[in-house]
Amino acid sequence: MDSGPRTGSIWRALAPVAPILMGFVAVSLAFNAAIPLLEAPDETSHVAVVRYLETYHTLPVQRPPADFPAGQEGSQPPLYYLVGAALFHLSPGPALAPGFSRQNPFVSFSRSIPSAGNRNFYGHRPVAAFPYRGDVLGLHLARATGAL
Repeated sequence: MDSGPRTGSIWRALAPVAPILMGFVAVSLAFNAAIPLLEAPDETSHVAVVRYLETYHTLPVQRPPADFPAGQEGSQPPLYYLVGAALFHLSPGPALAPGFSRQNPFVSFSRSIPSAGNRNFYGHRPVAAFPYRGDVLGLHLARATGAL
């Protein structure tokens, strides 16, 4: 008579995958800490979708970019953004102030010419530094899962 699965058998089955999962977590945390917020070329659009879902609790209606700041990101599969919105919601506190980051007027992000070393889109402020609070914490939580 079979008494069902043995205790611990699922953990033995997952053991070969554990190093891969731990590596993924380590690389995700390192990326999250090393890259300043909003520096990926499309991160502001991803944040706009997450913020929209977290604020209005509904999917965005795809309209011309003037009506919705996320542009084409608003038409991508929503589960990715729903996870980000749920995590963003876990970080109550101060919202990103208008002066959170100042746009860098000297940014040169052209891939066709050599960079002069001035690729940051924003001038980052101490409010974005560790320990994270408010919207900064929400962005880091969403980013940690790959939702941004």
